[in-house]
Amino acid sequence: MIDVAAVVLDVDFMLENSPVFQAQVGDQLLALNASGYRVGLVSTFRDRARFDRAIGHRLEAAGVGVSLVPHTSLGVNLLRVGNAVRRLHRSRGVRCAYVRGIWGRLAIAIGAPGSIPYIYDVRGALSDETRAGGSARVKASIFRMLERESVRSARAVTAVSRPLADMLRREYNRSDVRVIPSSVSVDALAVSDEERVRARDELKIGPDETVFLYSGGLDYYQRIPDMLSLWESFLGDPKVRFLLVTNDAPNTRGATGATERFGRRLTQLSVPRARVPQVLAAGDIGFMLRESRVMNAAASPVKFAEYLAAGLAVVTSPGIGDLSELVTSERLGALVDVQRVAEGIPVVGALLREVRTGRAGFRQRALAVARERYDWRSHLAIYRTLYGAPPEVSACAAS
Repeated sequence: MIDVAAVVLDVDFMLENSPVFQAQVGDQLLALNASGYRVGLVSTFRDRARFDRAIGHRLEAAGVGVSLVPHTSLGVNLLRVGNAVRRLHRSRGVRCAYVRGIWGRLAIAIGAPGSIPYIYDVRGALSDETRAGGSARVKASIFRMLERESVRSARAVTAVSRPLADMLRREYNRSDVRVIPSSVSVDALAVSDEERVRARDELKIGPDETVFLYSGGLDYYQRIPDMLSLWESFLGDPKVRFLLVTNDAPNTRGATGATERFGRRLTQLSVPRARVPQVLAAGDIGFMLRESRVMNAAASPVKFAEYLAAGLAVVTSPGIGDLSELVTSERLGALVDVQRVAEGIPVVGALLREVRTGRAGFRQRALAVARERYDWRSHLAIYRTLYGAPPEVSACAAS
């Protein structure tokens, strides 16, 4: 039997084109597999070869059972994914499903109504994210209704941050929400000192230069123009370099802002996910700015975990999930309010001086926090509560 079957269904994002899905679904399944759970995956895809390169080959090598459905329209996807879930349950038996969105839960309800208990993983404040993306209030209300039903009917609920867990307790009357932040496999991302030197040499970064780095998409909520405005304030320091690393996910769109003023001081790269750890390790200070709103107060961006695993100091904004407080309490970096970027200039300047004199200390603290809080293996106790201790009968089946 399969202990945990992830059901992945979204409108635009799939495992093949979303580094976030690859990290938060694919890598999580591999971590569960390595911990002794028998896992499976039902997912849509557009390009099978791309899926295999992104995550499929690693899942196959680990013995993870994969059922793929060609992506078409949402309605057809729901029916086909539902059928795939039903076939998987009939052929092998699924003790528990893992879903991270309303469409995956609907597919289970269509394909195996009442037959498979599921863990519902809430990744953010859905209605606020929908409105922030420009969708109509009616659409946001419908999504909220679907999420409410998904949360209330779930065998158990997880959330990526304590503020989000508190929100679910208040709004959906779930008092049993457990927190598993967006995490990574730290050992897989860790880069040796020698690899870091090679990466900097390839990018022609001098040993006495300090690199400001951003990695990720270019969508509106990333506040790239504000970040570039902040970076521009440090052009007067000839020992500061700038590195802008993007991917080819659907949210890598939108204007980056004017970069020509940086000249050769700024390097912009687009790299596959497998190359990201080496490129991140070439940096010194990772930037991740967000505005103050509900969706960010509830968030746990995987970018933060990746920055920590790369040993970077972090510049982020106040009020982002649990991580803003962690940056301050663990001396991991600095906070800059995107509404007051000018006030953030001396803050970043002070951090720059700290990093130059204590780079090794920042790396040590970042890696320690990454291993303790943001490594998939650090959540094994919660997984045992959710799914049971393998190979025993799972908590879902026993309920």
